[in-house]
Amino acid sequence: MPVAAQEALISAGGDVTLDIVEDLGHAIDNRSMQFALDHLRYTIPKHYFDEALSGGKPGDDDVIEMM
Repeated sequence: MPVAAQEALISAGGDVTLDIVEDLGHAIDNRSMQFALDHLRYTIPKHYFDEALSGGKPGDDDVIEMM
């Protein structure tokens, strides 16, 4: 199911990060939390990346202040 959902989101133009942790169970462990934090810190959303490659300029609502 997760891979099918990923494919559906990508075909609709969405951004997807899919990390499957086979032995996770029903809780978020430190390893999974680190996956999530790393993606939030270091992954550029596809629409920002595509806009940068096209030479477009970000709108005021697209500016993200980094700490």
